Amino acid sequence: MIDALVIHNQYGRGRVTAFDGQLITVDFADQPEKKMRLSLVLTRGILRFVDEDRQTQALQKFAEPEPPERSIKLPSRAVTKRTSTKHRRTGRPVPTETTSPARLIVGDTYSNQEIMATFLVAPYGGMRRSNRKNALVLISRHHDDMAQNPYEDRWQSDGFFHYTGMGRIGDQSLESTQNRTLNESGSNGVNVYLFESSVDNEYVYRGEVRLAAPPYSVQERDSGGQLRRVYKFPLALIR
Repeated sequence: MIDALVIHNQYGRGRVTAFDGQLITVDFADQPEKKMRLSLVLTRGILRFVDEDRQTQALQKFAEPEPPERSIKLPSRAVTKRTSTKHRRTGRPVPTETTSPARLIVGDTYSNQEIMATFLVAPYGGMRRSNRKNALVLISRHHDDMAQNPYEDRWQSDGFFHYTGMGRIGDQSLESTQNRTLNESGSNGVNVYLFESSVDNEYVYRGEVRLAAPPYSVQERDSGGQLRRVYKFPLALIR
């Protein structure tokens, strides 16, 4: 973890200089070193690791679970199993803690909190694994700023959505965490769901998808502007 690059919501980019198992010390370019409780800043989305593999591992190991009295729910749409709520745009039911992914409506827009509640996934990352839902949620963000999003995901003429694998800096690997999960999704039983976003906290649900062809590698620039190897996963909608 020492020397790992991180991004803080307020202080920007920094480098980890120390970690004692609870407190993380980060050196920011224009700030004195800051100490913070890793589990707290990860859970609240205040700080994240630049490397997505490390971010996923840190969330799984250090993020604090939500206590029962603070279970995820939207104030104006909070529900129980016996309560019905409506989507703010379509008037149709919205996902809650008791909602199955099968209840999502293709083409509708959902918030990050709704995605978290439906799939029981972490609040950050483009590839979010849920062991409890046996699901892998793919988030494709379309952003002009390469530092914010270096991935070039797009629908191609073959009818497939070519999704870029995990890893913002350096060469990607098919053996790393969720790249491996997606690559083996045809045999590991994990259900894969796709969302696209071009506006903060608005995610358009495209539906459940499957790996339509083996992943292939291309050269693209990372968030630092350096050429590197990335993997593209051709995805087909399950109709």
